[in-house]
Amino acid sequence: DMAGRRDKRGCRVDDPTYGVRYDKGTAVKQLLDIYVRARYPLLWVVTPEEQRAVEEIVALGAEQRKRVLLWSGTVGLVNPALADREDAAKRDPLTLLKTILDDNEPCLWVLRDFHPFLKDPNVVRRLREVAFRLQSSNKTVILLGPVLKIPPELEKEITVVDFELPTAAQLQVMLDGIIDAFQRGGQGQVNL
Repeated sequence: DMAGRRDKRGCRVDDPTYGVRYDKGTAVKQLLDIYVRARYPLLWVVTPEEQRAVEEIVALGAEQRKRVLLWSGTVGLVNPALADREDAAKRDPLTLLKTILDDNEPCLWVLRDFHPFLKDPNVVRRLREVAFRLQSSNKTVILLGPVLKIPPELEKEITVVDFELPTAAQLQVMLDGIIDAFQRGGQGQVNL
């Protein structure tokens, strides 16, 4: 059984990214792609940059031909392709987790700021049940938030992915795009 085995450097040999060379500039989308294809059921993306992370996840969903559904405790469930249609009936975390279990379509479920709900033992238990059932499905739950607070009961079920700040090269590409837009049309939009 290779589960939990580590090489001489301490790296898990059962991790699908084992042996993949990447540096700080590697797109998080590339790492998420590997984990999603390997059917890791629960991923925790740690970042204060929610919007940028969601954009990467939506792009990944499009590449893998999977729906992407966003959830928050204040809004409920939203499909970013139909952002004006919110399902507030799914604001309760236990209701949401049941919805994930009942859904049969390939999907990336992005749960934003879910960590406060992990203080409830019923939510923790239900999330474990979701993790076990999703291992043989085409669905992945991505917990997205600025802090990492994994309850001990979920430590073996969750894979953590750090969403780094943009590298200098990535910032340069964004800046070049902004400059291009201003030079072509004399106007552009800057979202800071």
